[in-house]
This record gives sequence, C-alpha cells and structure tokens, in this order.
Amino acid sequence: MAKKLFKVMSCALALVFAACSSPSTPGEAAKAYAEDLYGGNPESVYENIDYGTEATAEEIEQTKQMLTEMWNEKGKPQIDAKGGVTDIEVLSEEISEDGNSAVVKMKITYGNGESEEDETKLVLVDGKWLLSMDK
Repeated sequence: MAKKLFKVMSCALALVFAACSSPSTPGEAAKAYAEDLYGGNPESVYENIDYGTEATAEEIEQTKQMLTEMWNEKGKPQIDAKGGVTDIEVLSEEISEDGNSAVVKMKITYGNGESEEDETKLVLVDGKWLLSMDK
C-alpha cells in the first residue's frame, strides 16, 4: 500500500509542473508532475489526474483529500528521510498505438545517493497528458 501510495504521489507531483507548462509529450508531463510533487506542490498535481468521466465532484474532492493526507503522512517524510530529490530523469516513454495513453519510466535520485526507477501511466485528455488512476 505504501509503495502504491508513493507511486500515486509521484505521479501527482509530476502533474503539478505540467499544469503550469503544458508539456507536449508524456515524458515531459510525467517529469513536470514529479518535479512539482517533490518540489512541495502536490495539490497542483491532483488537478492533473484523470479521475474518469463517472467520478462526481464530491468523489474527486474526497480523493484529493485522501492523497493530500497520504502525502503529508507517508510520502513527504519518506522523501525527506532520503535527503529530498536531487534529480529526475526520463528513461523512456511508450505511447500506445492509438496515441491516447502512455507509460513513462523515470529514474528518481535522492540526496542520500539512492535512486529508484518508477513507471507512470498517463492518458491524453483534451490534448493534455494527465496522470492515470489506473495502475
């Protein structure tokens, strides 16, 4: 659960940056969202998640609140314990044949020298790459 939460939070952070710069590729979007998340603006990331067409405004707000609590209680302390994030590198991006979804692999490097690879799934909605809630 903690690992899945961390991945969702990573995606959410990446979304924050993309909202400001409107990246044109899934790799650019995923990196921007990660930079925003790790840069301390997770709320912006939550605005760039594809919650699906059937989600109500109340459900979306509840999800955002849950993500905020998870980030504050688990995600941020874990990142801080590793000395923060010093680098985010896009390793690959695979866009589906129909061009409506993508998987981006990134390498996250922490202040303590550790690094890990993460995959982020994005979907193209109205010309903008958004984080997908599907894992």
